[in-house]
Amino acid sequence: MGAGRSAAVRLRHQRHCHSIERTMGWLHVAARSIDRWMRWGVLSAFFQLLALAAGLPFGVIGVAIAYTIAMFGLFLPALVYAGRPLGIGPRDVLRAVGPQTAGGLIAVALGLLLQQGLLADFTPLMRFLVSVPVCLAAYLGWRWGCSG
Repeated sequence: MGAGRSAAVRLRHQRHCHSIERTMGWLHVAARSIDRWMRWGVLSAFFQLLALAAGLPFGVIGVAIAYTIAMFGLFLPALVYAGRPLGIGPRDVLRAVGPQTAGGLIAVALGLLLQQGLLADFTPLMRFLVSVPVCLAAYLGWRWGCSG
């Protein structure tokens, strides 16, 4: 049950990567560069299949982790590639999504450390009740620190 719950958490984080793909799609449409969108789709599919193959020997958890790593690895190049015809470069993308992404990764890392370490012996409800405010405080603290 713990492994399934862990996989579900990782899969939930993958949904956020799909919002990047939607943003990338709108950039391609706005730039009228559907051919570039198709080429990116082929490249992205290749890396997703590679992640699937890399994760399969480790089961569901391995596939979820490999796919998550692949999607996080692709999101910056995807937005830069899609935005290039519109004059959007890596600095523009990092300025727009960098602080939120870093804050989210810090919150997730802290949450996983809490869940697997300090809160391992607690009930799922207590882990949730402790983790949510700690992760929220970490995220907001990071964002507040980045804006000041």
